[in-house]
Amino acid sequence: METVNKGGYKYTYATFDEAKRNSAAEDMVNSGSFKGVIGNDVKMRSYYQDVIDDEFLEANGLDPNGAWHEYDDSLSQEENDEIHAKQNKVVQLYMANQAMDKFSIPPGGQKFFSKEKITPDNKGEQEGVDVKFVTQGGATYTAPMQKSFFGKVKSKKDIDTKLAGKADEDMTEEFVTDLFLKQYPGLMIKDPNDKTGKTFVVDPSLNIIFDGNGTLGAVKDAIYENIGIDAEFDVMESDYNKYKSNTTGTKPKPY
Repeated sequence: METVNKGGYKYTYATFDEAKRNSAAEDMVNSGSFKGVIGNDVKMRSYYQDVIDDEFLEANGLDPNGAWHEYDDSLSQEENDEIHAKQNKVVQLYMANQAMDKFSIPPGGQKFFSKEKITPDNKGEQEGVDVKFVTQGGATYTAPMQKSFFGKVKSKKDIDTKLAGKADEDMTEEFVTDLFLKQYPGLMIKDPNDKTGKTFVVDPSLNIIFDGNGTLGAVKDAIYENIGIDAEFDVMESDYNKYKSNTTGTKPKPY
């Protein structure tokens, strides 16, 4: 960040140092920004195969023809575990770089961030002035982006509250169908066995196995994806949590 005082105002500009990209990506990975995303093997198999550039995998010592967390019988358990751990790290680094490409300003560039009236004795901080949080690259999250983010935060909290105390065995087909029909109809499809087209069932592509191990997690993952709780959300959440931990005085306004 660069600041210029002029005419009684402090102008702040965000800049991006390309040399810090690798360390910023490492920080995002180490903070657990993508931990929830890579825990879904069903989604990650497709992401690893279809989204990540082959060149990125090769540059990080992985075979682009390999599959996500596949087990190679010709290798020992320790060797397989080592490859899987490396895949976890490399995939998260790729996600971090994608997030920075989307949210950051161009390397070496400069972008207006804020204009703040200069007040003596930090009066503004004591009264809780309008404070903003920024990306790892120093670029500001726009008001629409923040509104969307905080809306998703509330939705995620509502979901967690609704499913609090529930276990895998509570995720019966009847319970999940009723929940999805009432609140998340996008996760339902018309029953192919009902010619009237009036009956809906849980989309089988979600791979939710009712009453089985991990059903609660699968239900949460499906809902999270439906409302946009994804890798980009995880990055913003990490940035916001870091911002809050470094903020003093009254609780900052989101935008």
